[in-house]
Amino acid sequence: MAPDDKHDLISGTCSHLPLLREADGYSRQAHRMQTKLIEQDAGEARQPMTLIMVHAQDHLMNSLLARELCEEILHLYQR
Repeated sequence: MAPDDKHDLISGTCSHLPLLREADGYSRQAHRMQTKLIEQDAGEARQPMTLIMVHAQDHLMNSLLARELCEEILHLYQR
């Protein structure tokens, strides 16, 4: 990491912050869809357990975890 990049990260002007905020919007959309599918599955409209649904769930959970890890790394650099 270049010295200016570290300063930007610490000062909160890092160019990656808008990208993380944009990712948050997509994460919220995906989480709403996940919740909708879970609600349908709990009710009358049972969802079939398909490989693609398992794969999609895996991707969503990994992306949420990666997003949290990015946030933690940013906080560590800000110390």
